[in-house]
Amino acid sequence: MDEKKVPLFSEIAETSPFIEMPELDWSSVTNDLEYTTFNSGTIIYQQDTIANNIYLVKKGRIRVDLYNYTGEFKSLFIASTGCLFGEVSTIDGLPNRGTAVATISSQVYLIPKARFELEMSSNIQFCNNVTLLLARKFRFLTAEVGLQSFYNSYYKVGFVLTHLIRSYGSKTDHGYRLNIGFTHQEMASLTGLSRVSVSKILSDFKSRGIIDKRNGSIFIPNIDELYRVLLENVRT
Repeated sequence: MDEKKVPLFSEIAETSPFIEMPELDWSSVTNDLEYTTFNSGTIIYQQDTIANNIYLVKKGRIRVDLYNYTGEFKSLFIASTGCLFGEVSTIDGLPNRGTAVATISSQVYLIPKARFELEMSSNIQFCNNVTLLLARKFRFLTAEVGLQSFYNSYYKVGFVLTHLIRSYGSKTDHGYRLNIGFTHQEMASLTGLSRVSVSKILSDFKSRGIIDKRNGSIFIPNIDELYRVLLENVRT
């Protein structure tokens, strides 16, 4: 199946929850800053607080989660290389919406607010980078509204698996292998489904040969079968 001939897949490519933009040049602020290493599970800032810095991922993965008052949460996006997070609080002066937590050991630049504001007022390339990044997040969040509003649970799980393959997959003799692990709870937080629902869907995918498990790794033996799941459920 040729992805370029199917509009659905061009849309998928632009709306991944895994935001990585290594092509952006942030050297105007990183040249004289030391990065901080956050171990897996470290909370970088809490929801509804005003942080003293804006954060830029050098290497690793930072998940930004939105919590309700009962402690349930939905993952908004995963920031990786070249992605800022926490910048909106500086732009609008309001508290950060979401809690940022390192999902693996991550190297992050902490950009002081005053430095961020100086670059925004005097550095056109920096402004362009921020604008491109905000546009990328807006496209994803727009797609997320559509995903939660119009598509069923099978589509949602297939959608996230597709992005995992695109971002962290490698081709092998047994199909595409996911080079990162994920729990059913993490998949649930990305899709907005319950852990039980995710477990049932992944079990069904395994029984149909859409996914396989070898030596502790997840494989997609035939990527076209995963794409068919999306096409079959795109309007249901």
